[in-house]
Amino acid sequence: MSTATLNERTRRLNLSDPGIAMIAAAVLLLPLWAPWQAILKARPHYEFYPILVFGMIFLVRHRLLTMEEGSLVPGRPAIAGLLGLISLPCLFFGYVVGNSTIMSIATVLTFSMVLYATGGWGLWRRVIPVFFLLMLMTPPPGGLDLALTLKLQQFSVAVASRVLDLFGIFHVVNTNTLEVDGQRFLVEEACSGIQSMFSILAFALFYSIWNERGLIRTFFMLAGALVFDISLNVIRICLGVVAKITGDINLLDGWPHEILGIVVFVLGLLLTLSWDVVLDELRASRILPTEWLARKLRIKLPQLKSSKRGRKLASDGKSSSRDSRTIPTGPFVAASPLKKTSLVVLAIWAIMVLPMTALSAFQLPRYLGTANANPDDPVFQALEARGDDRLKKLDELTRKSRNTFDPPRSIGDWTLLPEGTKSTERTMSFGSRSESFLYSKGNSVVQVSIDYPFQGFHDLNICYDFGGWRVAEIPAEALGSTPEFPFNVSTMSRGIDQKAVMVYSAFLDDGQWRLYKPAEFLRTDMKLGGQSGLLRIAGDRLSNRISMVLRGLPDLTREAFFTRPDSNQTQNYTNYQIQALLIDTDSITNEKQQTIVDFFRDAAPLLKAEFLRSKAASGGQEAPPATKSE
Repeated sequence: MSTATLNERTRRLNLSDPGIAMIAAAVLLLPLWAPWQAILKARPHYEFYPILVFGMIFLVRHRLLTMEEGSLVPGRPAIAGLLGLISLPCLFFGYVVGNSTIMSIATVLTFSMVLYATGGWGLWRRVIPVFFLLMLMTPPPGGLDLALTLKLQQFSVAVASRVLDLFGIFHVVNTNTLEVDGQRFLVEEACSGIQSMFSILAFALFYSIWNERGLIRTFFMLAGALVFDISLNVIRICLGVVAKITGDINLLDGWPHEILGIVVFVLGLLLTLSWDVVLDELRASRILPTEWLARKLRIKLPQLKSSKRGRKLASDGKSSSRDSRTIPTGPFVAASPLKKTSLVVLAIWAIMVLPMTALSAFQLPRYLGTANANPDDPVFQALEARGDDRLKKLDELTRKSRNTFDPPRSIGDWTLLPEGTKSTERTMSFGSRSESFLYSKGNSVVQVSIDYPFQGFHDLNICYDFGGWRVAEIPAEALGSTPEFPFNVSTMSRGIDQKAVMVYSAFLDDGQWRLYKPAEFLRTDMKLGGQSGLLRIAGDRLSNRISMVLRGLPDLTREAFFTRPDSNQTQNYTNYQIQALLIDTDSITNEKQQTIVDFFRDAAPLLKAEFLRSKAASGGQEAPPATKSE
């Protein structure tokens, strides 16, 4: 009787090979990942994600090839079926709602099902750490990464200011700008380190998983990489300022700026690798007892001591007396034949996912397409400029009080103040452009602005939180907010004499209002306090989110699977935020709140119609129906 050799078995391309089974699952999931990909593409700090995907493929293959021969024993079909059953609603909701967090969970569940069905818990424990890399390409819920962008810019400017103080360089900090010796230096997103931070963290996590460093060692690696990135970008800011004011050398604009950014990123990678060597020496000298901590916490990862041996086996195919792994010569590792029940489980899962895959494949153009910007638009030119050139263009736009449209001269009893009309551009990848107007009524002056573009829902209160305001939200339904015209209302205070009330909403290109209730992930009620209060806030947020999704599930499903290819109704939808802000030194009474809300309800539809009409005229699109204004 003849037996099949290992090479012959790997040529059979059947589902007993975990690699082939994972490739088949990935092909089925590919169209369902499109909304996730569209979200990542719209955020500059996730530009590295294609490289990370290839890195994950490399790590999965590496870990499959370093499995011990004969250790792949298919798991129980019941558990595999349970994992697949849980993954199905997650895939559906993740795609329909356009939520990358749910989709990443669904991805992990799907591949967990495949790994367990083909190789049991041994294979699952071996490969599943690779999927921790998904955390670095999954935007956190509620726009926390956008909030981090703002906070990191402020932090970088503050630290750079302290460093300049140490060197005796007199300067003034103005939001994200350093004013030194009559010159202004703008700290952009790239200079703040947000873009390099995610890339360096991804590299550190990839390196730790590749070398199987263990959970605690990986934590120290990520912490070191974060410190290196922030420190190097602060040095980058200070170096650019010093070079400009001392030698008139411009390192913050053009190709020197790009080269400096590359140098900083490479130094961050080298320091991260050096930090791993330091951690290794500290562990060997027992100054940093990582292994002892792992044993105490019982969270030591499998094969913690086999990192170097595993990589050596994968590279040269040799085995030692302490490690009996055998490396297949084919591209996939051989496994025992799947049970018929397991094959039925995988087949049923594939059949249930196939309709979603087919329908989502027809919607790929609306996720993969990109809008063409007008290169002659002065605001677009300012957005694309860098350094001093950007500041000059910004000053020019502000000085000319240029706006893309003319607002109504009067709205009810409120009158436009022409001197307060301006258009500005900021150094952010979201909400970078602003159309601002002032309307007065008696002694009250309200600032109305349209800020854009935003991708998905943006909680405007977060920006005011970072600006030092204490924000308190008011139930907007009692003030006239409706599903047809939703808006949010907040009262704010800063210092001892500044009080404010703000009303805001958001609309789409087609004029439809789209707004959700603000999340409270950054603004907890201090009166609640304690663990029970935080748990109650989290529970309320979760229940509200679930009820909102369930109420809108039919519409969301229709929009996700059956909309026109040119529509953009996902979580990544482009929207324009409009707000009315009144700042006063007196207390904000209920009467003032209602006055501002009434003004906003009259002004927002008029300004929205004028804005969209001007936008359509400049972009060659069909303008929405005109709205009568005074």
